[in-house]
Amino acid sequence: MINSRAFYIAATIGTILQALMVLVGHSNATVAGLFAVGGMGISLLGGLIYAALSSDKSAKGLAAGGATAGGICALVGILLSFALGDVPALILVMGTLSSAVTGAIGGLAGKIFGGGRHRVPLGG
Repeated sequence: MINSRAFYIAATIGTILQALMVLVGHSNATVAGLFAVGGMGISLLGGLIYAALSSDKSAKGLAAGGATAGGICALVGILLSFALGDVPALILVMGTLSSAVTGAIGGLAGKIFGGGRHRVPLGG
């Protein structure tokens, strides 16, 4: 089961970063050229954040939470980019799926590199 607190924090941070990247990339061709790599990197970070904050220690749970956080933040960023006319509609599907996979990798990496210990005390 996905830890809702960890999910909301990871997805919110990821969404803010995705939106910032899209807004800067809308007027900067260099940043726009990095949308795919940058977006997946942000989703990876979302998965890592989820793993750091989640009380779940199972690989399956961390992968699922990371995939959900990474996919959601990417979907919002891609929707914004599509609305601005910067990416075609197909990217909504392809970018969201690839970012969900990257988020899952981030969740698993958090388990591997965190050693199953979650030390981030963000309130509560």
